[in-house]
Amino acid sequence: MGKRRNLLSEDELRIVTKTLYVESDELAFKLFFEDCQLRNLRPHTLKYYREQFNDIKRTLVTMTEKDIKLLILNMQESGLKVTTINSRLRAIRSFFNFLHRSKHIKKNPMANIKPLKERNLVSEHCIYKQTKRTAHNRVVLLIFIVFISTFKKVKF
Repeated sequence: MGKRRNLLSEDELRIVTKTLYVESDELAFKLFFEDCQLRNLRPHTLKYYREQFNDIKRTLVTMTEKDIKLLILNMQESGLKVTTINSRLRAIRSFFNFLHRSKHIKKNPMANIKPLKERNLVSEHCIYKQTKRTAHNRVVLLIFIVFISTFKKVKF
C-alpha cells in the first residue's frame, strides 16, 4: 500500500476551482431550455417559461437576492396581483435552481426568497350568508325559549 498523495491532479483542480460560469442570459436560457427538453417538459411549460422571462426585462444571470427583492417590489408597485408575481417567481426559481444545480452559478439568489402570501378577502356573499345563518339561529333559539317557557306553565 502506497503513501497517500496530498496534491490534486489537474482534472481534479479544474473541478474544484471552476471559473467558467455563465455570463450571459442568452447562453443561460439556451442551457436551461435544452435541459427542459431533455427532461421532456410539455410545450405549454416551455411557453410559460419563455413568457415569464420575457416579462422581466432584466438580465437574470447577474441578479442577486437584493435585485430579486427589488424586482418583487417593482412588480407590486406596478399593480400586479400576488398570483402573477408568484407565478413569475416560480419560473425564476426553476431557472436559478437549474443554473445552481448544474454549477453554472456559484450561489442561488432565489434560495431565501419565498412566495408572497395571498390575503383571503371575505366576499359580501359570505358575509350575507353568515348574517342570514346567525339570524336563523336566533329565531330557532327564540322559538325554543318560547316552547320551554310554555311547557313550564302546563302542568300534567
